[in-house]
Amino acid sequence: MKLTDFDHFKAREPYYTGYRLLSTPDKNGDKPEIFISTSNRSAGKTVFYSGYMLHRYIQNNEKFLLLYRNKYETETAVQNFASQIIDLFYAGVELTQERGIKNVYDKITIKAGDSAPEICGYVTSLRASEQIKKYSSMLSGVSWILFDEAFPEDDIYLPDEVRRLMSIHDSLARGGGAQNRYLPVIIIGNLINVDNPYYSALNIVDQLTIETNYMRGDGWVVEQAFNAASAQAHAQSAFHRALDRVGYGAASMEKTYLNTDYQFIENQIVDKGIYICSIKYGKHLYSVRYNENTDFYYAGTNPDPSCKYVQAATEADIDDNAIYDPLSRARKLLKKKFRDNKVRFKNLETRSAVLHFINGR
Repeated sequence: MKLTDFDHFKAREPYYTGYRLLSTPDKNGDKPEIFISTSNRSAGKTVFYSGYMLHRYIQNNEKFLLLYRNKYETETAVQNFASQIIDLFYAGVELTQERGIKNVYDKITIKAGDSAPEICGYVTSLRASEQIKKYSSMLSGVSWILFDEAFPEDDIYLPDEVRRLMSIHDSLARGGGAQNRYLPVIIIGNLINVDNPYYSALNIVDQLTIETNYMRGDGWVVEQAFNAASAQAHAQSAFHRALDRVGYGAASMEKTYLNTDYQFIENQIVDKGIYICSIKYGKHLYSVRYNENTDFYYAGTNPDPSCKYVQAATEADIDDNAIYDPLSRARKLLKKKFRDNKVRFKNLETRSAVLHFINGR
């Protein structure tokens, strides 16, 4: 039997299907290279896209890369990947994870029946981005990158995480006679927090709302889906009913962000007053002023150009124009005023910058 004889991949109701997302053009009418799929928990995103990756290889010989955040997550990557889809769509198929280069990448081989095993994909982590640059030729022919569980519930991301993803993408998109070829990235996650490095890089933190189903940009598409069948199943769970007071169940039963906190966001306050400091967080500068009329310290996006003393929110934000001083007066002041409920923010990005500044990380 041929390998194609073992391919029974098909999107099944009432579970999630990603065909609409994958066929949606970007805002310019072009084919996107970044697809971000989010929804309530247990909607079926992982099953669909995992099955789709193997389907694309079997039908079109398109290899895929399973991308994880940390190296330890790669150790059982294929075991977890296979458990989602083999019994459903690929009975008789064997997937094996084999060592490529230790702590850099592993190979995924596929075998069915009496056929010889062949490489269908690879496994690596964002932490290996620097090494991938050196060994990118060993991962030749990758046509898809799949990054599952991209939005952690604890909101802990790697330093320069988006840059690491870009580095891996660019390392694999070169070659084959081209400096850069089309290499789509599928990013999967639950509705956790719009204030994350990826949405910040796309500049949509303050544009995206929970009511948004699809948002299109230059080279990217974001989907916020809701699977009613999954929500109903969780709602009927005795376990969830028993512990529902903590609010965690909403991530499964409602279309809502688990961690996004709009508290203290006020964009009606006039960004004027006594200038306190300029804060550099990421690539942007933020301003903090004391507004005497409201008696609030207001964090905005209107830094005073005459302020020469720019404070880095974290050590990662240090550059030629920003210094990191964990004991600065401004840091101590804002920490105290935040505890006293005296700080307001223009938007989520500003809130994130100030909280990182207060905590120093």
